[in-house]
Amino acid sequence: MPVSTQNTDVLTASLGRPIVLAYGRHVVGGNVILMDQSDPQFTIAFIALGEGQWDAVEDLWVNGLQIDVTMPGIFQFHKGLRGELSSSGALDPEGQGALYPFDQDGDQKVDSLTPPGVQGLTFSRTSYLSLKVPLDVFSPTPSLEFQGVFRTRKVRIFNSSGIQTGFEYSDNPAWQIADMLTTVRGLPDSRLDWPSFVAAAGYCAQQISVNGTSVPRFVSNLAFTQVVDFDKALDAMLSTCRGYLFDTAGSIRLRIDCPRSPCFDFTMDNIVEDSFSAQWLDTRATPNRLEIGFRDPDNDFALMTMLWNHEPQQTRTGRVVVARIDLGNMPQHQAERIGNYLLTRAIDNSLYCKLRATQASLAVMPGDVVRVKHDAAPWGTAPGDSRFETFEVLEADDNPDETRDFLLQVYRDSTYPDTAGPAQNLEASSVRARLAVPPKPPHWNLSANLGGELRLSFAIPEGADYRTGDLTLLADEEPHRVSATLTEPLSDSETTLQVSSSAGFVLGDYVNVGTEILKIAGPGVNGAPPTDTAWEVSRAQKLTDAAAADSGAAIYRLNLIPLHFVLPPGFTLAHPTINLADSGQYHVIRFRPGRFRILHASLCFTSLGGSSETVERSFASLGAFEPNVPGTLAGMRTSNGGLGTIQIPGPLATGDDLAMPLVLPPDISIGTIYATVAKSALGQPIQLQLKLDGQDFGPVAELPVTSEGDPSASGVFVSGAQFGNAGGAALYVAILQTGSDSPGEDLTVFVTV
Repeated sequence: MPVSTQNTDVLTASLGRPIVLAYGRHVVGGNVILMDQSDPQFTIAFIALGEGQWDAVEDLWVNGLQIDVTMPGIFQFHKGLRGELSSSGALDPEGQGALYPFDQDGDQKVDSLTPPGVQGLTFSRTSYLSLKVPLDVFSPTPSLEFQGVFRTRKVRIFNSSGIQTGFEYSDNPAWQIADMLTTVRGLPDSRLDWPSFVAAAGYCAQQISVNGTSVPRFVSNLAFTQVVDFDKALDAMLSTCRGYLFDTAGSIRLRIDCPRSPCFDFTMDNIVEDSFSAQWLDTRATPNRLEIGFRDPDNDFALMTMLWNHEPQQTRTGRVVVARIDLGNMPQHQAERIGNYLLTRAIDNSLYCKLRATQASLAVMPGDVVRVKHDAAPWGTAPGDSRFETFEVLEADDNPDETRDFLLQVYRDSTYPDTAGPAQNLEASSVRARLAVPPKPPHWNLSANLGGELRLSFAIPEGADYRTGDLTLLADEEPHRVSATLTEPLSDSETTLQVSSSAGFVLGDYVNVGTEILKIAGPGVNGAPPTDTAWEVSRAQKLTDAAAADSGAAIYRLNLIPLHFVLPPGFTLAHPTINLADSGQYHVIRFRPGRFRILHASLCFTSLGGSSETVERSFASLGAFEPNVPGTLAGMRTSNGGLGTIQIPGPLATGDDLAMPLVLPPDISIGTIYATVAKSALGQPIQLQLKLDGQDFGPVAELPVTSEGDPSASGVFVSGAQFGNAGGAALYVAILQTGSDSPGEDLTVFVTV
């Protein structure tokens, strides 16, 4: 009898379950027999798969993520050999199992992943998998979820003489049935009629054309996960291939129901008088709708149900009688052919006859096809009808007087179809439910303003379920800067920097020289200060190009600045960017990070399925983000959003004590500076010099003459990027020159911070 699809195909994991007996290909969840979570970074799990020997691993998924089965490390596969001792003759954990492509048996020693303090076991004759699973923050559940596609139990192959010729994986139902009878049931090999098994295996393996594709006629993928009666398990396997077993004279013979020619004629000459009877079986209660459940290996083992209706029978009886059968893992075309066979045989082939025959029928056996002609037969009565009808022998019993009693069922070649309709192809039918990793943003921008905002804008692709985002900046923290200088010139090909000091730097740091980002590679230990001022460096990092630098050029340490943000659940699904080319439609996130000089930025998004591919951009250029004036450095500078002023009202005069100095707050880096007058000087421009704690700061600035004494401005004339932390310093202005005809009026110097 067929067994439940739910119990035979996706073999799920739980503690205390019996070991599975499986044949063919299956999606397997297994049975957890050991789990160790003492290490918070890893979970060790041993998964019992089934009675060995199994053949190979095709695919693995752990917590919904596919594992590369060609690479050892996260798993070890033991096929289920007899248990073995370690090389020391004890139960030491040294087993590695079988390695990809699993064409070798490997070992069945105590697995090397056995946790310390746990008694080593070989799990003799049990196929199992050991796993070392890293911590996975995106796991769909807090518990371990495992599934794999496996080629399961290997079986013995014989020739017609009963000599074993192979031991291999096979999805041929004939060899699986032979294994059930001998290895599982324990019958001696001599009990099987091997010529019949070889013939049945050949018929099942024969290639037929279904919808233009060549496929084997019958395959079997069944598994038994619970205690089941042996005869019922055998019936389940026979149902996959129209198979029947006959025990004749102590020999078990396998026959696959198939088209065949008559081998004997029953006539009035060899039918015993008054022994013939014929009748049509009452099929009103026979199921006329068949529901077959199975998992389709060609559709990622999707659970499918197919219906077959015998509409003429439903019309005759006026009702629908339903029967359900589950066939494990099976291609659609095979399920359809099995369904057609079962319905046709039960309803259309409903004519039976009984008869007793003479010794002439001694060679006729169950399963043979015969012809019957008799004067009392209910067929062949109309003019032109054949007097012969074709039957299949169901039963043949010998009598003491050498006569034989037969039970026959009408036979039709059409009962055994090798054709099927088009297959249904399913999409997204995977039995492994890990959500998809979100796509990367197709477009994004980063900008800063003097108001202190760092503005991230990005396009949202259709179907992207972004939940969180991470913008990572590689930046010079100007108020807390670590810097040094080159003591020798640097060419664009050198990989050694001669520096003034290693204080504040460690191996692995990114540093900035000019418009290039470099990485300190030595000498010393990663994470510790370089052991010499001759640094070994990796050039042209983070999308920059190698460039020459002069002796005395500054070297700035760069820090990683993570900026994390959260998006409302479902927001990006409901608000995709319609026009990806229109930046005005991008979603905007605003930060106020303070004063940084950004040389590089990367962006990625996270959903319930994992993290997107990271996108990155370089900002290591001069003049692109602030005017290229004295004091400027490469990169995009963010701001604290402050603005200070130095004001000299009324007509201007020369001097350096005309206004109170601007005292800067602690941990402040000066941004850009510019000056304006409400009334321009006449005759000659106004010239001024900024002083920072008494020292000249920047170049002499000029405010040009305008006609009629209109307002005038210097434009940005200095940047504080090179100076770094100016917190607590006093900034004041000295007027060096006023207009010769009119001095100018109302000077204001604007200082951004």
